[in-house]
Amino acid sequence: MSADAFGKRIVWERSEHASPTATKKGPERPMLVIFLGALVAALVLGVYMARRDTMAPSPCNSGTDIVDQMRGAIGRGETSYAQRTIDGQLSNQAVLPLCASAQATLAGFRYTAAMNEALAVTSSAGGTSDAGHQALLKWLEAEQFADSHAIPPEQRTPPMTVYSTAYSIGAWELTRAAFLKGWGNGVAGPTNLKMVDGYYATLVNLGLQNATSSRSAVRESGLRLLYTADRIARRYDLPGRGEARESLIRFLGSDESTWPEADLDDPVLAAAPKT
Repeated sequence: MSADAFGKRIVWERSEHASPTATKKGPERPMLVIFLGALVAALVLGVYMARRDTMAPSPCNSGTDIVDQMRGAIGRGETSYAQRTIDGQLSNQAVLPLCASAQATLAGFRYTAAMNEALAVTSSAGGTSDAGHQALLKWLEAEQFADSHAIPPEQRTPPMTVYSTAYSIGAWELTRAAFLKGWGNGVAGPTNLKMVDGYYATLVNLGLQNATSSRSAVRESGLRLLYTADRIARRYDLPGRGEARESLIRFLGSDESTWPEADLDDPVLAAAPKT
């Protein structure tokens, strides 16, 4: 208790006009806590939603129906229809895309259909030069499709299988291309004389087919293939292989100076033992 100079008691009272900083306002602290709590909750919810959007798998179409349809179409030999339909399915992914497994299955079907069509072209046409060229183009297209859709080698037709099948139906241009791909992959080599002998026979058949063409450029290529085959037979010392030389003599005579140059860039000839 205080007193003034005259000994009178002094009583202190809070003024109604005191500065607001001099007093504590009770209601402000709970409001601040509520605001901060809501802010933290919003941040946590935002992080959760963002993670859910990035981690949850996107919906996709299992493609069960179209896979079954295409399996049946290929089984019935409807290769052209299967290729067109699958191309449309793989390119039309705007609404509900196919699941990755369905895309991989359809891509495999598409490759199989193209391979079947490549061999069917020549078989139905009796192994003519034009049909053989079409078969080659179909095979190259199938392999290009497989490359672009990452179809692994173990799910493709091996080059030497293509070679054997094409040889059996007289698709000589495809036979040679498939053999050379296998040769380049190391499946066949200069020490395997049986494979070299098969390649020699391929060149002779393709050479004879082209050498009888009415088109001069094709005929010239046929004669060149025959001389290449002859050089291979002599360099590898293949027993009993004189068909190429006999054919060249029949077409051009025995004077080798009038024969066309052999294909010195041919990988099999280039790998032959030096004489």
